[in-house]
Amino acid sequence: MNTHVEYTCKFCKKSFGFDCEISPECPPLRMSEWIGLLTCNECADYESMRRTLERLITDQCVSWFRIDWASHHNEIKPDKCEQLRKQLFSNLVTLTKRYTSLICHRYKVVDAWECDFVQILMDNPQQAQKYLWGYIKVTSAAARRTTGRLTALESCQGYGEVKQ
Repeated sequence: MNTHVEYTCKFCKKSFGFDCEISPECPPLRMSEWIGLLTCNECADYESMRRTLERLITDQCVSWFRIDWASHHNEIKPDKCEQLRKQLFSNLVTLTKRYTSLICHRYKVVDAWECDFVQILMDNPQQAQKYLWGYIKVTSAAARRTTGRLTALESCQGYGEVKQ
């Protein structure tokens, strides 16, 4: 039996629908419950990429923290430490550029990446997730206040500050 299913994306709240084949021998269990979990392709792609980038950035920050700790406890040679830091810095630059581009594109504001973002993450690697979420919060606020003419960083002071 062919059925048309209407749903609302749990992220963007837009209405969508799709046709699916439902077998009389195996009806879906609690259809009303799983329909509430559906997302549109655009939101699903964004959420998947955002989570992947957040995990990768957080992993780099953890590595930075470990290298910093090891260098302070003389468990790593200074030249090796410097080499690893340069590589991690380069990785963080690449990942944060991709992250800010993704977030700014999602909220339709001018892409805003600054090297200060990487420096903030390196200075506070244990709070990386808070800074990443803060960037989303500031960018969404910028999108609500502007028509996309200002960058997310220009529209809000102290985007990297974390309340403790």
